[in-house]
Amino acid sequence: MGVWAYLRQTLRDNQAAVVPPGARKPTSRYTLERKEGRSVTIAHLTEPISRQDLADAPLLESFVDFELRLGLEDALENEIINGDGTGDRFTGLNAVSGTQLQA
Repeated sequence: MGVWAYLRQTLRDNQAAVVPPGARKPTSRYTLERKEGRSVTIAHLTEPISRQDLADAPLLESFVDFELRLGLEDALENEIINGDGTGDRFTGLNAVSGTQLQA
């Protein structure tokens, strides 16, 4: 599995303000930490489909392809939001301290 690194913001202290000409400008602080991640696989299969069924129903292949891709997208979205970070699971947004709820 591939290992990769990214930077995660740990502090955001934005002090931007209107400043008169020649006055001292406020200093903002932004702190980042280096984190490592690793590639994981999200996968699933379908039950066997006979070649005859695929030949008899030309749209069956694209239907199954669409459903399989949708299943992968749903699983990925769920991990991004709800992953608990254990084992091969993602650390989702709901598992990160400091995440704020929005109405």
